Amino acid sequence: MSVSPLMRELTVEFCHFETEYDEMAHEGRLVAVLLDQLNFLQEIPASLPLPRDKRLLALCEFIQQNLESNLSKEELGSMFGLSGRSVSRLFQEQTGISFVKWRQRSRMIEAIERLEKGLSVTEVASACGYESLSAFVAIFKRILGITPGHYLARHD
Repeated sequence: MSVSPLMRELTVEFCHFETEYDEMAHEGRLVAVLLDQLNFLQEIPASLPLPRDKRLLALCEFIQQNLESNLSKEELGSMFGLSGRSVSRLFQEQTGISFVKWRQRSRMIEAIERLEKGLSVTEVASACGYESLSAFVAIFKRILGITPGHYLARHD
């Protein structure tokens, strides 16, 4: 889950409370805010569902091995005997997410791994198929709620 700075600080503060705290006092109000913030947690895409269809599975393997490729779903589909429309339909049916979101999630998982290995944000953006650093940062922030730089700072 992506934890906001507020959620992190509330959690740290909560850890200092006595087991039996006054729900009507300061501690109780902070716990109420903490519980309210749980509703806004966003899942970080850490898993990548794979399809059952052999053609689509081969297409997925190709994407994962060629993250820098920006071939369209129509171009990718034709490489594996599928139309662009079939790629869209099968992705949704078999993975529960769209082709675009699947490819984006695949790239983001790899991006996180590469960042944690010490590659620069620019190197990661290029290796994962983003046409510009700003596009990578924007998508990273939209998905994870923080920029790659802030992500690295948290994990150092």
